[in-house]
Amino acid sequence: MKDCNGVCGGPSTIDVCNVCGGDGIPEGKCDCSEKEFDCLGECGGEACLDECDVCNGPGILLPACDCAGTLFDCANVCGGDKTVDECGTCGGEGMPKGACDCKGHVFDCNHKCGGPAMPDACGKCGGTGIPIGDCDCKGNKEDCDGVCGGDATRDKCGVCKGKGLGKGKCDCDGHVLDCKGVCNGKSVVDECDVCDGEGIRKGDCDCDGHVLDCHNICGGSTTLDKCNVCGGNGVPDGFCDCNNNKLDCKGVCGGKHIKTICGKCVDGSKGDYKTITGV
Repeated sequence: MKDCNGVCGGPSTIDVCNVCGGDGIPEGKCDCSEKEFDCLGECGGEACLDECDVCNGPGILLPACDCAGTLFDCANVCGGDKTVDECGTCGGEGMPKGACDCKGHVFDCNHKCGGPAMPDACGKCGGTGIPIGDCDCKGNKEDCDGVCGGDATRDKCGVCKGKGLGKGKCDCDGHVLDCKGVCNGKSVVDECDVCDGEGIRKGDCDCDGHVLDCHNICGGSTTLDKCNVCGGNGVPDGFCDCNNNKLDCKGVCGGKHIKTICGKCVDGSKGDYKTITGV
């Protein structure tokens, strides 16, 4: 005998969904069109669970905020415990301590809530206080030292309890007279004791016009000789320069010319000549 696929002796059969070799109704489904049971147990039905897990239920009912019927507080917190205080503030503490209204006003000295009246410095409600120029409610004045009713005064330099110009000073800024008698003037005595003088002239070593000698003595008389030696004797006798050179037979200082035994002046650097002198 052939199976449903026409195979002789084959194993294929037709399932409940009339499919040859099929697996029947899929697992979790309730019919061959893959429908599912609804929450009422009806295959392919439309009944479903609401947000409160009730089959075909209405869900959360307003004004509740959850399935238990809880309500929002004034801060819109579900199940919260905040309430509106006497000032209309959610979670507020009501009127501030000592205040007479929700704006924080207090009673003034005339017992008016938020009123402007205040005791003045002399204790009078709504008074003008200590008069301008006075330092207390008794009409006293401050002295220059800041003492109310004190007797301190300023000296000619404007210093409170001061002693005026200092000794040797010519004004209140502590300046003195310059050498020309001008207060805070710029004239000064130079190192040569001359008012507005130029001091020791450039190149001199004292106010008398002396200069330093080669031994660095101011007004000294020692000089440099021709060999640049301080206090020296110059070129030694018999020599033609400071390096102890002599004149050769050509008259050249330190030259190489010498006289031969015949009295001829020749270049001693070009040959070995016998000389009359050692020059």
